[in-house]
Amino acid sequence: MKFIIESERAVDPKLDSWNFIDFAPVFGAGQRMSAYNAWNKEFPIVSKTTRNAPSLHLPPETRMALPTGIVVEDLPEDHILEVSVISSATMQMGIHCPAPLRVMNGEPIFINVHNISDTLVQITSGAYLGLGRLIHVPKDEVLSVKSYK
Repeated sequence: MKFIIESERAVDPKLDSWNFIDFAPVFGAGQRMSAYNAWNKEFPIVSKTTRNAPSLHLPPETRMALPTGIVVEDLPEDHILEVSVISSATMQMGIHCPAPLRVMNGEPIFINVHNISDTLVQITSGAYLGLGRLIHVPKDEVLSVKSYK
């Protein structure tokens, strides 16, 4: 499996001892990103510099997809990459993954996060937050899909 680095700020993915792949979100200070509140209304979140690193503050009950600046390439046949939030982020920061992102060849990797705490959560660019794992999806188990009008 190969990864293509699309952003100069991107942090190389790292393989942990359990053969999971850790990913870090990347964004610059002053970058505007879309987020969604509890009423599913889109609003911008602007990152800023905190302790010499770009960071953003995610309000309570807010969801967003954090860019990693990485595109997955050359996945093994019959596999997809599933990306969710690392468990320590859930326990320590109060964020979780509302729906793991399933990535195929040629697609950019994002980390879906949802602040389920009652306080602001600070997310720092370059800090490992996502956890990827390969999932085997046999082609013979895929059902055909038909469209009806």
